[in-house]
Amino acid sequence: MIAALEERVVSLERDRRIVEAAATCFVEYGFKRTSIEQVAQQAGVGKGTVYLACENKEDLFYKAVHKDLVDWTAHILQFVDPRRPVADILHALAKNGVTYLGDHPLVRGLFAGVHERLLPDWAERFADLRTSGRATLAEVFRQGVRKGERHVAQPADEVAARVALE
Repeated sequence: MIAALEERVVSLERDRRIVEAAATCFVEYGFKRTSIEQVAQQAGVGKGTVYLACENKEDLFYKAVHKDLVDWTAHILQFVDPRRPVADILHALAKNGVTYLGDHPLVRGLFAGVHERLLPDWAERFADLRTSGRATLAEVFRQGVRKGERHVAQPADEVAARVALE
């Protein structure tokens, strides 16, 4: 049992390294010019090992975008404090979240709809990711509505969608 658990941990760490390497390659070379060989080299694994972490290049791209979205969400959550006025939270999110997006083209491309144009067969999956990313923003707006802050517009989901570059 312990050996199986250790093997799973090693597998998860390998997959994480591969997805991080893929994100680096996709940012540096773009989707079309990135090869599985480049990702393998960047991750320090064999080409066949990359396919243990993904089904194909498109799946690897999706996982890299998802990883960047999770990182962006963690970044902006540090500015969400329910004890603060929503206007202060939104100001911090605008300042820091947008700066973060400027430095992370994969998640920026997600919010801008670039990935659906690049991979139309994956459009629904990218739309689901984008909705997930907007959920934090929508919750901040809902929090303001619950607190009765007059400057917060409703419905929160629509406002969050506009704020999230859509």
